Amino acid sequence: QQERWTPFIERFAKAVQENRPDLAFETDIYIHRYELPENLSGFSGMERLMFDTFPRTAAFPLGSTCDVSTQGFMQKYYGTPEDPFELTANDAMLQKLKVWNRTFPGKVYLHENVMRQGLFGNYQPGCTASYLEDLKKFRELGIPGVCFEAFEPGYGAFAGLFELLSKAMKGEEVVCPPEDPDQPIERYITDPVQLKNQQLYARFRQESSFALFCEYMEFVLEHEECLDTFYIGCRVAKSHLASGKVKFSKLSPEAVKMLELRKPWDFMEDIPDSEDPRLVCRTILKELLQKSYENQ
Repeated sequence: QQERWTPFIERFAKAVQENRPDLAFETDIYIHRYELPENLSGFSGMERLMFDTFPRTAAFPLGSTCDVSTQGFMQKYYGTPEDPFELTANDAMLQKLKVWNRTFPGKVYLHENVMRQGLFGNYQPGCTASYLEDLKKFRELGIPGVCFEAFEPGYGAFAGLFELLSKAMKGEEVVCPPEDPDQPIERYITDPVQLKNQQLYARFRQESSFALFCEYMEFVLEHEECLDTFYIGCRVAKSHLASGKVKFSKLSPEAVKMLELRKPWDFMEDIPDSEDPRLVCRTILKELLQKSYENQ
């Protein structure tokens, strides 16, 4: 995969340098592209190289070997047959990051996917300590920056994380809030909508029922101004459909397509520019809720 990708990089770099030498450009070191290619010339003229830690386990810092469930993943899915099988994803990620950083010092920056921190629109503090520990490692390695990706489901769920990260990145001392499963969530979530959302999500992880489906769907439709209604609604609908707790019949082609596609944004990308995407998605969720009542 790496060597198939490299010729494209070489041609792209050459085209930019010849036609728009005023532009700064970069590439993404991502799945199947973590190994250094034999020919590095295409990368040398790039301003930055973005190292994406997608396979990592956010519950543990990069370099940790505690993510034992990912042992062998790098060899099987993301790396090469030469990767030692005993490597966990987090251990392998740090090792490969160090190789790229030594090869291109000062050019490599990190892309951290922190979506788990805001799962279903709820701030989950469990991974924060890992990201704070990672920042210390990046400073030691001379990494110039980090891009934290958090596009689902809404900024509010990530506000607590980003506040701590921004302080840590400025060199301020921060204390990560402990995640205590025995603490009632009312002690750290005071907003009534966020509290209800967290309670519904907690139930969703443990049960599947027609009553829960209806309550969750009605709730997110009522609060679309502060929740990613379509993302949550899609996940709840697909999960309950798979469990057999709800049934839909005589659905519109758009609703069928939404249920069949793997990710909600795959559906949203196909919405014509002439249509209001929020209205399209809201209409589908209302249709699913109505059809579930008709088939109950």
